[in-house]
Amino acid sequence: MPQWLLSEDVEHRTQIRMIRQTFRWKSQPGRRIQADTDVVCYIDGDAVSVEEYVLLAENHKNDILMRYTTEQVNQPDFWEQEIDGKVPAEQLETIISQDLTENYAIKHLAVEWKVTEDYTFEDLKAQMEEKNDAQSDSADTTDSYGLTAYDISKYYSYWYSNLQTKLMNQMIGNSKDYSDAQDVEAYITEKAEKSVIRPGGASATDVILETFAQ
Repeated sequence: MPQWLLSEDVEHRTQIRMIRQTFRWKSQPGRRIQADTDVVCYIDGDAVSVEEYVLLAENHKNDILMRYTTEQVNQPDFWEQEIDGKVPAEQLETIISQDLTENYAIKHLAVEWKVTEDYTFEDLKAQMEEKNDAQSDSADTTDSYGLTAYDISKYYSYWYSNLQTKLMNQMIGNSKDYSDAQDVEAYITEKAEKSVIRPGGASATDVILETFAQ
């Protein structure tokens, strides 16, 4: 793996460990650790880990920053202060929630339509590492997307984009109810909007504030 990817991975893992430790100490008096301390929420029963949530927070951070001035962004309490009637952390939570519900709708439908076996975020990380190892052992180290190696952010995006394409092909090819990609996309959106979300042991807002603490 290239040195710059290795450095980013080490930094990312260190940040996750620090955030997890924060919630373990905050979870209950006496430093007892709840089973879902590392879980931000559950989407239709599937746990969304702190690590996955941080990944999406980092991916969508600039979607929020671009809405504000440099002076506003540089305020130490930027993410938690109300600006023009809106709190940046809450806006980011909304974007992450939309992303998660769509991704998990794709995942659940893909399992239902036998496009993939069920999996977790940890499984995706393991697959990424296997793919990177295979790339490094291959004479041709560039995949079809032009990447020599994945980090988890790139692999996460690649996985869900690829899975959605496979799901569309499966549904269009095996059901009269879906004639084209638009039909499938509409169904995915409908399923995402009906997702049942319940909180885990880690607060989404606290995860965001810890991730971007200045």
